[in-house]
This record gives sequence, structure tokens and C-alpha cells, in this order.
Amino acid sequence: MAQGHNNAFGVSIFQDNVAQFQTYANNSLAAINFEPLYKVDFIFDKNTLNDYDIAQIANLDSYWGQEIPEPWIAIKNLPLTSSNLDLLKGTTIKISFDDKQLSLIKFKSTEDEFIELFSEYGCTFVNIVGKCCINDWNNSP
Repeated sequence: MAQGHNNAFGVSIFQDNVAQFQTYANNSLAAINFEPLYKVDFIFDKNTLNDYDIAQIANLDSYWGQEIPEPWIAIKNLPLTSSNLDLLKGTTIKISFDDKQLSLIKFKSTEDEFIELFSEYGCTFVNIVGKCCINDWNNSP
């Protein structure tokens, strides 16, 4: 049984049919890639990421609205080490750079997620998707 209105959908299945449904779903969806896919406006990497471009994007915030969505950026293959990672107040991850006046902040994180960013070899590479903001904290952007 399936029912719901245009913006909601619910499904009900008899307990006896759950295993059969799981087998069907696994076989039918085996060829589908479930990795996240993001539509972004700008793509940076370690060499092209710079505080000037991020600030320019963030300074356009007064233009964003109903017809002009806030842009998203991607940072590909960003190397992380223990020296540029901090866990603040147990729920905020901060990534800092020695050569830039730029930090990346992830709110509502977990200590487990923070630990996963470390590599036993000293460096791990991540892909990041987010928005550009200027955050002045203690008179320091």
C-alpha cells in the first residue's frame, strides 16, 4: 500500500514480505550510484583556494534571494593534518590554513566525525561542499 498527498508519501508492507522486498530492491538498485551529487557554482582545490575569492563571493550576500540563490562552492582533494584541524566546544570542526586568512567551519558535527578526519599517516584528503560567509569573531574575520 502507498498513499499520501503531493508533498508526502508513505508506504506499508506486510512483515512476511520484507525479505522479498529487500532482495528485489537490492537487485533492482544494484547498478545505481548512491554517492552524493552536489550542484556547485565554483570549484577550488588546494592551489586555487584563496581568501580573496571567498570574501568576494561572501560579500555578495545582499543580492541573494528568491530569484538569486546563494552560491555553493566545492573544494576538492583538500589535505588535512592534525595541525590544521580543531574541535571547538565538541560540536564544531574548524579547518585553518597557515598561508590564508581563511577558515572552514562545520557546525553541528560530532567528535567521531572529527576523529575520522585524522589519518594514521598524518594527512587525509577530503572533498568539501559549502557556502561562503564572513564571520567576524572577536574583531577578527
